[in-house]
Order: sequence, then C-alpha cells, then structure tokens
Amino acid sequence: MQYTDYHRFKSIHQQLMIAVISILYYFLSPKIRYYQSSFFKYSMKKLKAFSHIILLLFLLATSIGQKENLSALELYQFKNGNCDIQTGLVLNVDQDKVHILDTNGHIQSFDRDNIQNIWVYQTLKHPFSVIHLEDGLTKYLKKVMFYADDQEKHEFVGWPIQFIEDIIVFYDLNGQSHLIDIDKIHRISEVEVNSITPPKFENAKELYFQASFDPTECSNRVFKPSDPNNILTPIRVINDQIKIHKFFSEFENGFTHLTRFQQRTAFYPRPYMYNRFTKFGILYMHDDYKQEFPSLMPIYFRWSSGKSFSGQGEYAIGSTPVQYLPNLEAVMNIKASFKTHFLHGYFAGNAIALSAGKDFIIANRGFFSDYFSNIGTDSVAVTPHFNYLALTGVDWHEYSLSGGFYYPIFGILGNDIFREVLSSQASPIVKFQYTTESQRLAFIYSQTDISQSDPSGNDIKLINASEMGNYSSMSDDSEQLINHLNSFSMESSFIRINYDFQITDEFNIGWDNVLFSGIYDEKIDSEAYQVKYHHLITSVHATKSFSEYLSLTSKINYYFRNYETTQANEHEKSDQNGLSFAIAIEFII
Repeated sequence: MQYTDYHRFKSIHQQLMIAVISILYYFLSPKIRYYQSSFFKYSMKKLKAFSHIILLLFLLATSIGQKENLSALELYQFKNGNCDIQTGLVLNVDQDKVHILDTNGHIQSFDRDNIQNIWVYQTLKHPFSVIHLEDGLTKYLKKVMFYADDQEKHEFVGWPIQFIEDIIVFYDLNGQSHLIDIDKIHRISEVEVNSITPPKFENAKELYFQASFDPTECSNRVFKPSDPNNILTPIRVINDQIKIHKFFSEFENGFTHLTRFQQRTAFYPRPYMYNRFTKFGILYMHDDYKQEFPSLMPIYFRWSSGKSFSGQGEYAIGSTPVQYLPNLEAVMNIKASFKTHFLHGYFAGNAIALSAGKDFIIANRGFFSDYFSNIGTDSVAVTPHFNYLALTGVDWHEYSLSGGFYYPIFGILGNDIFREVLSSQASPIVKFQYTTESQRLAFIYSQTDISQSDPSGNDIKLINASEMGNYSSMSDDSEQLINHLNSFSMESSFIRINYDFQITDEFNIGWDNVLFSGIYDEKIDSEAYQVKYHHLITSVHATKSFSEYLSLTSKINYYFRNYETTQANEHEKSDQNGLSFAIAIEFII
C-alpha cells in the first residue's frame, strides 16, 4: 500500500548489513529446500514471499535520508544448453520465450525450455550505463499513474520487473525502482516512444556476476573481475528443472495478470466506482417542507463489494433518493448497482410496490395525510412515483451509455378526485454519463405513454380527494368512480441532469435538475377533463465527513410547478412554488 524508490544508500555499515542478509539468505536457502516436504510446501511458499517483502522493506527503510540515487535491484542470470549466458531484468515471460534487459542495455531472448541454470543477485549498484530503446524494449514499457500514501497522483514510465503477491516492482527510465500496490494504480497505458529519450546513467558500475558451474562445461565463459568490490555473489541458485519451470510460471502469471489489469482500466474512469464504506443512515425531513409522497421508513443501510478495476457493486435498502427518477426526495426502495469490465447495471425498486403495475398510494393513503393537507385536496397536483426501474449498458474510459425500462406510477389530483395511474407496460429510459476522478455528470431521459379506452382497476385507481389521508374504508362513491370512467390517457416525460463534484476526500457537493412534464386526459360520464403540467425542480446537496465514523448529508430542493386544467368550457392556470430539505446522519461501519 505504499510507493518507494529504493535508493540513497551511502554509508558502509548499510552495505555491510545488506551483505550479511544476502549471505544468510544464501546459506539458509539449501536448508529450506531440504525441509520443503509436501507437508511444509505451502508454508515455505509463504516464507519465500515473506522473505522477499522483508528484504524490500529493509532496503526502503535504510534508504531514507541518503543523497545518492542508487537503486536496489534483483537481477537474474540465465544459462541455456548452448552456454549462452545473459544477465539482467526480466521484462516478459510467455509460454515459449523469456525476454530480459541485459546489462548492456539491449533486449535478449531465450527459449524458455532450454534454460538450465538461474542465478539470482541483489545489488545496490546501478548495472546499466545506457539503455537502448529498441523495438523489443519499448514494447514492454508502461506509463503508470498511481496514488501515493499522501493521496497525491504520481506517474512514471518504466518496465514491470517483479511480482510479489499484489505488489508490482517497476524499473523506470530514471533508474529508480517503484514498489506499487496494485490497488493504488489509477491507470496503466502504452507509451509514445517518439517522446522518450534513451536514458544514460553516469553512476553505472561494471558488475561481475559470480556463478558456480563446471568450467569444462562452458569454456567460453571467462570470469575476469577488474574490481573485487564489483563482484556479486548469487543469493539464490536454481538448477532443478521443476523449480525453473515454477520460477518462470510465477513471472508469466504476473505479466498475464498485469496485462489483463491494464485492459480493464480502459473501462473504469475510477479504480472504484462506488463508495467503499458501509453506512447506516438516519433521514430527517420536516413535515412542513415535504413536496412529494413521503417515505415510510426514515432509515437506510448501504454497503458495497468488489475490488479496484474489477467486479464491484453497491447495494442499499431503506429511504434514499433514486438518482434516475423524476423524484428528488427520498423514497422507500431497494437498490443494486454493479460494474464489471465494460458492463454496468442498475436496479431500483419500490420496497412496498415492487411488481409492475402494483398500486400503493391509495392503499397506504393514511401515510400521506401531511402531503395532502399541505397542497389541499381541492388543488391540482401531479406527483410521480414508481414500481421499479432497471438499466444496463457499456463503459469506455470516462463515458457510459445505458438503457432499460421503467415502470412509473403517477398520482394526479384534480377535479376533487385523486387518481393513481399504473403502468402495466414498461417505459423506456436512457442514460448518458461522463465520469472523471473527481466529477460525475449524468443525463437521464424517459417517456411514458399510457392509454386505455375501457379502463379497469388494474390500470388506474380512483378515490374522492377528501378521503385521502385516512385509513377508513373507501366510500361507495369512491368505489363506483372506476365504473364512471370511460377512458383515460397519460403522456409524460422527464429529463434529469445530475452533477457531483468531489472537492476533497471528506467533502463533496452536487447539483440535480429535473424537467418533468406531460398531459393527462380522461372522460368521466362522457365529460372530458385535462391536466397539463410542467415541473422544474432544482436540488443542491453536500456531504461532509467529520471522522472515520460519521458523515452528514444535506439536501435542498426547490420546486416550480405549472398546471393548466380544462373542463367543459373552463380553462384555468396555476403556479406553485415549494421548498423541501432533508438531512441524513450517516454512521460509517
């Protein structure tokens, strides 16, 4: 979970400590191999990884505060059956070939199955005087953007050279090593070769890699050290073919995993698309400042799952706003979102009226008494709700496009009658979204067209407006209203724009705007009645985290509503303004 450049070793005692660790590792390795029975195999595997991590962390710790830019590297020397011997960094391993950056700064390739010996070295001295950016080398270069522990974004250009669990070691063009946790990586991309200058290193040393083998076996190899201080002794020797195969398999798996990871980053504008905290929230709304059908339970629970640049999701149950509805106040719902590679999906459903065409407003009218008392039962009002909606789509970098279906419910008050228009057929809904690391902008559009020439209770519910807001049984007059309804039609659409801006890790703000409009027509006892409506709703919200365990979300909604009603020869217009606000206290679990 950290970034480091292994460098800045200066004092003699530091180098002696490294030498001691290397010698101990060299002499203990045969003992470990001797005792690596089937019973201890799994433990030794973990011990091996742990020893690498300990060594790397030691190099990091001892490098702090020094001034020389030296890099601690793990180099590998390979010998094949033809006595070809090359030493350098491993750049790639596939099923057939091993590609390395040799100490002369060139790329070399070996047949994987022909390698007979491997020697592993640790050095604090820079082994490269120059790196020739040949086609074979630039092929494996990566541009890496990542977050350090201070949450600042950094980037470099280099090669992946080692894999330790979820940690990747990169060697950059400045001659420095980077130890990066894969969860900290923001983006990996290919490199524009024309913009790169071949690196040169003035502090490079000519190193001699000592290896033990029969001199008669490879007479072409002559060991002539000019400086005894530049002789490196291997910390690990691999001669067994099974272990050589395992050595290359670990590299191959690491490079394959990194390639797939890089491919996935093209579909994620952020490493993680959802809030990673589990939250329990309590919602507060004052009764005098509610403009929509109130939610029945003022609490919610939200959690997420998944990994960065991989399959991930977010889930919620309770009273929360649904960001793809014409509603801006919280509704009682269940939600599920997922993101995997280039696919994403979203589902939200009315927790008490989930099935398509299910009514719930009139059936639970006692809970909405405050709403009707505020607007007056003899007024005109159109309020949307829903059964459920579902979206799925594709992503590419910052852009997202999705479509799906939506089952709305419309509450229509007018002419002393309240109507609950139901949807037995789905309405189309589409969404376009642009997302960056700190911002999110979404456009949502949906259109509904419902028409019945011989309506029944499965299409629409009716009740006298004066009976809304109580639990008593419907009167006979209300029961008979459906029999007097000759026909009705509902044309409605909405456009919603959502914008969120993450100012800091602890504070974000957002703005939502909804344009909701339509026409409702009906005939009762052959008498026509029409309602035209236009709603413009603007919302501003902000979230502030006060600690690791508590955050506060506030939201203010402003409603401007325009209505035109026509009945017989009467034509009336009315405007309504309203304000609502909500506060949610969230406990981070």
